[in-house]
Amino acid sequence: MTNKPFYPRPEGIDDIDRYLSQGQWLKVRDRLNSPLEGANPERIAELRAQIDELACRQQNADTHLTQAGDWDHFAFEAEVLCPRCDAPGRMTTTRGDFTCVACLWRPPNPWASPVTLKATGGCPSCYRRVSGSLTHSGLTRWPPNIEVTCDYCAESVALEVTGFAPTRTHRPVHPYRGLPLRLAIQTRHGWLYVFNLPHLYELRALVRARLREVPERSETWPHYYTNWANRLPRWITSAKNRAEVLAALDKLERMAQPHG
Repeated sequence: MTNKPFYPRPEGIDDIDRYLSQGQWLKVRDRLNSPLEGANPERIAELRAQIDELACRQQNADTHLTQAGDWDHFAFEAEVLCPRCDAPGRMTTTRGDFTCVACLWRPPNPWASPVTLKATGGCPSCYRRVSGSLTHSGLTRWPPNIEVTCDYCAESVALEVTGFAPTRTHRPVHPYRGLPLRLAIQTRHGWLYVFNLPHLYELRALVRARLREVPERSETWPHYYTNWANRLPRWITSAKNRAEVLAALDKLERMAQPHG
């Protein structure tokens, strides 16, 4: 017996009402950013108000229902820093671009943080296979070629860049474009970061809750094992670190304020 493939059907306003009744306000917020069948602007505005009220109420609840889905729910719109001038900004993954309002810098490459460029090819003199790498800051456009020296015949070879690997940075970066995250703080356990305020509110509700529940598997969400909360470091969800993590989240919330 073969498993029936899962094909998500188009969602309408009735599905949104069901998600809201289940407490899945994060899923509702994502669906409101897409066209919905049978929705009008007044109803969408009403749903957004209910989402804000539900998110604030869940922060102080003793029982927390983890929002279904992966990091995409939070990384959709992220608070970031300009790698060149360290000015704050915002990146939306639907556009995939970022322009600094202070220095007008835009990422010239797919990855905005430092990378290791890789190239592999053949030597035109001895026909041996050669490879090379180059560390690049990412602030300017990557070079198309890397100059390497053949280990066999000492011939200089210009190899075309065929790939890259992100290098470890001093602070967390966005998983899609490599821009430094603005709402990040270092603790004695490691870095604690959030993409935006909705991410902060959901993480705070998860840490503060004494009882944590996971949504049941359903037709609209069959892959319940990909829940974002299951991938958190253990020290964030540990009860003995609850006060310390909540204090760090309060600092991140103050950092998110316009004049904080």
